Amino acid sequence: MQNKICTQCGRQLPISQFKKVYNKTGTSYRSICHQCAYNNNKFNVLSKERKVRPLSDKESTTYDMLLQLFDVYYEMGNTIGSGEYNALRNNKKMVTLEEQLAQAQALLSTKREAKSNDAYITEAPSVATVDKDLSFWFDSTFDDWSDKQYKPSYLRAIFTSLKKGAPTDEYKKAVEVLFSKAWDYEEYLANKYSSADLPDWLEGEELIV
Repeated sequence: MQNKICTQCGRQLPISQFKKVYNKTGTSYRSICHQCAYNNNKFNVLSKERKVRPLSDKESTTYDMLLQLFDVYYEMGNTIGSGEYNALRNNKKMVTLEEQLAQAQALLSTKREAKSNDAYITEAPSVATVDKDLSFWFDSTFDDWSDKQYKPSYLRAIFTSLKKGAPTDEYKKAVEVLFSKAWDYEEYLANKYSSADLPDWLEGEELIV
């Protein structure tokens, strides 16, 4: 039986443990296993619930255990598919207002310089030459990405490259949020297109349907 390695937990599992996805070229499989997909969904639900009501003892125990589990995967260098977890990681280290102001001013300066030099990205860059200014990726909407025909797999390759070359921990945490945005973009495309009418530029791409 064919096996596949889950990109989240790192286990090598039978292919039957991965969700089958469909595209114009046939069928393929998601990069994360059924168990990790279930854990991600459970953590996302509990994270949102705890913002509006106290969790029960059982729910709190489940939340804490999943958080510890994801922390282990994170320390292994694996990509976590839970948007709530990635947002939590990014917000763990709070910065002062002075630091936020300095960062905002630096970002504004970078944007102005890019515009004055007519250097703002308009075409999909290669992984090797991608702009290290993350504001481009944060500011772009799903419609922007779709109009430029960015595939989810292309975006994940970009963010993987950025994560490996992250100059600081803060930069690395910001890239992890972009990973979460890429997963949401994949769901956006899946909702926008059915498996029967995928555009040519998405041919061969794995999409949740």
